[in-house]
Amino acid sequence: MRGSSRGRRWLVGVAVASAVAGCALPHHKSLGDASKPGASSAVAQATLASYARDRAVSDATWDVKALASLETGAVLDIDQSSLVIRRALGITARPFALDDAVTVWAPRFDSYPLWFVAVARVQKQQEQIVCVFSRKSSTDPWLLEAAPRLAGDTETPGVGRAADATVARLLPGSPQTWSDGAAVTLTSPVQQIADDYADVLTSAKSEHVDEFVTDSFITQMRQIAKEQPTQGVRFEQRWTAGDVTYVLRLADGGALMFVTLKRVDRFEVRPGQTLKFAGSEAGAYLPDPIRRKARLDYEHQVLMVVPRDGKPLVIGQYGGLVGARGR
Repeated sequence: MRGSSRGRRWLVGVAVASAVAGCALPHHKSLGDASKPGASSAVAQATLASYARDRAVSDATWDVKALASLETGAVLDIDQSSLVIRRALGITARPFALDDAVTVWAPRFDSYPLWFVAVARVQKQQEQIVCVFSRKSSTDPWLLEAAPRLAGDTETPGVGRAADATVARLLPGSPQTWSDGAAVTLTSPVQQIADDYADVLTSAKSEHVDEFVTDSFITQMRQIAKEQPTQGVRFEQRWTAGDVTYVLRLADGGALMFVTLKRVDRFEVRPGQTLKFAGSEAGAYLPDPIRRKARLDYEHQVLMVVPRDGKPLVIGQYGGLVGARGR
């Protein structure tokens, strides 16, 4: 993908669920001291390393249940489904390992839940992983909640840092404010941006098309939609955006957003026709021919850059099929 108001080179690849991991660390002593960093750099790096080790074990042993102690939310849905699919298709996981160098973006908090972002390179895969870890209380472990992937040569955008190296996060609620009290300067609320992006993915004729860079995620998803069967089948695809929770302020005053997108592919089979998914990812859920209807559910976690001056664009994603039903 190319495109931004400053001419940066940002790329995104369609990563299917296949890698990474879980953790549990020493707990903070109190429920929350006023305005403390969500995690120190040492804690963040140890959390990521622990996650990678535990996830590698889960991959090697096909242990779907173990993932629930490492991950939560959409990334858990994606990775559990990936294990089911790979086992059904006989696909072994690629060895997963991270470089030692880790970039940490940790906001400040005065109460739980806490969260931080860790960026690392995935060895031998020419990819970067941008992880959001969260914990609900001092007695809960850190769980992976988002893990979009970036191409190895993608430049991660600069986040604004305070003197203590913490970063500003967007506080929940309305009106929108940053955690350090700075005014939000985005042209639209972050949830509206996410909803409008989902509308663009649903239809190339969306009224919001011109509001976004036509990034490679949009291009790839539209190509996937074009490749769906049409002979004897009516196909429809729809996208929706989940609640936007994790947002950091960029150095230029813009925002870096983690957005979960839900995609639903529907197939209506015409009388006398059949639709077969055997041998594909969907075949792990629907091995028998479909004679009437089928629905495939996907989840994609995207990393979206919203420049202060310029159009938003997605620079990384992680997603895959999370369920299917048909008859």
